[in-house]
Amino acid sequence: MSNQGKLMDNMSKKLAPNDKMLENINNRMDIFSTTIKNQISFNKMIESQLNQIATVVPAANPGIPSQPEGLEYANLVDMFDAGNY
Repeated sequence: MSNQGKLMDNMSKKLAPNDKMLENINNRMDIFSTTIKNQISFNKMIESQLNQIATVVPAANPGIPSQPEGLEYANLVDMFDAGNY
């Protein structure tokens, strides 16, 4: 075998693991892409269901539930005891 043939054969042998690794990465990227597409589809389904629920449920009054009306301020009582530190 000529020197050039041996060189090409050696290079092919050294590059074979890289080809396998790249093929593995490519396969994983395909799986990842499919997973992302499935997640997007699921998110759209959930969003559609939430929109359907929102149209059926009557709108509640905005604000915090059971918040007293007319509350303009609150007092803060500081119970810190500086003598223990």
